[in-house]
Parts: sequence; C-alpha cells; structure tokens
Amino acid sequence: MSLFVPMFKNLLSSLFKKPYTVRYPFEKKELPRIHRGHIKIDINACIFCGICQKRCPTYALKVSKADKLWSIDRLSCITCNLCIDVCPKKCLSSGVEWSASTSNKEESIENFYATATPTPISKPAPTPE
Repeated sequence: MSLFVPMFKNLLSSLFKKPYTVRYPFEKKELPRIHRGHIKIDINACIFCGICQKRCPTYALKVSKADKLWSIDRLSCITCNLCIDVCPKKCLSSGVEWSASTSNKEESIENFYATATPTPISKPAPTPE
C-alpha cells in the first residue's frame, strides 16, 4: 500500500503541470544556446585540408582537395562537433535546424563544391631605376 502513495502523489501533481512535449511540426521547441544541430560549412572559406575528415569518429565527412568537394552523410553524423573544433579556418559551424528525416541513404549525403576561385596575389610592379 505504501508503494501507491508516491505514485498517486505524482499522478495528481502531473495533472496540473504543462506537458513536457510539444506537437513538433506545428510547434517548434526553443533550442538551448549550446544545441548541437546540423553541421554547416562556409565552403568558400574551406581550404580542403581534410583535418575534419580525419577527426570524424563515424567517417561521415569526405573531403577532396582536387575536386574542391566537401561532403557530409547526415545519417552517419552524430553531431559530436569534433570537426568544428579542429577546423583551422573555422569555416564549420553548428546550425539550429533539425535534421530532415529520410530513409534513403543517397538523399542523406550532401555535397558542397567550392565556387569562388581565390584571387591570385599579384607581385608589385618593378620600380624603374
């Protein structure tokens, strides 16, 4: 009988509280400031060094310097943010979007190609003597 008293107290107290859940597609939950969301990249700032790929514990990242390609498999990514921590150019960041659900492996892979070409550093013109 003493087991039912705490359960009954809990039941009565939960009747007068707000629910812990939200109706997700219709209501968006306020995310904490330190939320780990989608990994985002500023592809034109990336130098394609591959450090993020080497550090990824699930091998979700693929970097190709020759093709200027940065690819992420969203189903494999566990959003540990290790790639963000080791990026020397700080071109990786964490977004606040929820991941889009898909059951198709090919749809979960996102490819990013660098479009801007770096401006060549021109040498100063020689001074006439």
